[in-house]
Amino acid sequence: MATRWANIKKLAGLGVIAAGVTAVGLGLGAGAAQAVPFKPHPNPIPHIFNRVDTRVDRHEGSPVDRVFDRFFEHK
Repeated sequence: MATRWANIKKLAGLGVIAAGVTAVGLGLGAGAAQAVPFKPHPNPIPHIFNRVDTRVDRHEGSPVDRVFDRFFEHK
């Protein structure tokens, strides 16, 4: 009987440890799933074109200004 009780205590202990490890793993997994791995950066290309368009707008009516105004309509 002593041997059975020792085996039951071992199995119960392993069960508690396994449950604890599982709970910690699920907690870490949930936190990792909610984390943002990287912050998306804005696309710099439209910003560059807006700067160029602003410079070209100083020369209203030029051919380059008309081309830029077609692509970047000011709303």
